[in-house]
Amino acid sequence: MDTTPDLRRLVLGLTIGSFSIAALLGVIALLSGGEFGETQGRVLGTTVAVGVACVAILCCMATDDTPYTKLGVVGGIVVLWPTVQALMMIWGFDPAGDGTFYQIFGLGLIIGGTLAQACLLLGNGGHIARIRPLMLSTLAVAAVLAVIGCVEILLEDGSWWRVMGVLGILDALGTVATVAMGAFGRRDLNRPETTPHPTAADQLVLPADLADLVRSRSEETGQTPEQVLREALTRADRLS
Repeated sequence: MDTTPDLRRLVLGLTIGSFSIAALLGVIALLSGGEFGETQGRVLGTTVAVGVACVAILCCMATDDTPYTKLGVVGGIVVLWPTVQALMMIWGFDPAGDGTFYQIFGLGLIIGGTLAQACLLLGNGGHIARIRPLMLSTLAVAAVLAVIGCVEILLEDGSWWRVMGVLGILDALGTVATVAMGAFGRRDLNRPETTPHPTAADQLVLPADLADLVRSRSEETGQTPEQVLREALTRADRLS
C-alpha cells in the first residue's frame, strides 16, 4: 500500500495548520487592547518565523511526484533547523554573546533557503527540456551564492558583499523566469491541439494506457503530445 499520498496530506495539513494558528495569534495580538508590549511582539515574531518556514516547506513540496522527492524531504527537514533557533531567540533565549549560535543560525538560513529554492526550481522546470538550461544555470548561481555566504559567515570577512549582491540579483531573475516558464510550459502541454478543419484522424481517441504513456513522454521531453506521437510513428516507419 502506497502511503505517499497520506504523508503528503499530513505534511500539507501540518504546514497550513501551523501557520493558521500562528496567524490567528498574530491577529489577536494586534487587536487586543492595551499597550503593545513584549509578549505581543514575540507573538508577531512567531507568526513571521512560522510563516516563512511554511513557505519554504511548500517550496520543498514542489518536488512531490518527481525524481527529486528525496531532496524535498531533506529540504523540509533542514528548514526546521533555523526555524527552531529563531523561535528560541524570539521567546527569550539569550546565547550570551556566543557567536557560534548565530553562525549556526546563519548557515541554517542559507542552506535551508537554498534547498527550498532548488526544490521550487526542480519541481517547476525539471520536466520541461527547453527551460532546463536556464534552470541549471540558476541552480549553479544559487549554489555559488550559498557557498560564498557560508564562507562569509564562518570567516566573518564581509569583503564579498558586492559579488553576493550581483549573484543574488541573477539568482532571483533566474528563479522567477524558471518558475514562470515552467508554469506556462505545463499549461501548454495540457492544452489540446486544435485545427481549423478537424478530420477523423484529428479526432482519434487513444486507449487510456496509451494516452498515459504519451502524456508521460510529453512531460519528460517538453514536446506536445502530437510531437511525441509523430516521432514514434516516424521511428516505427523507419524500422519497418
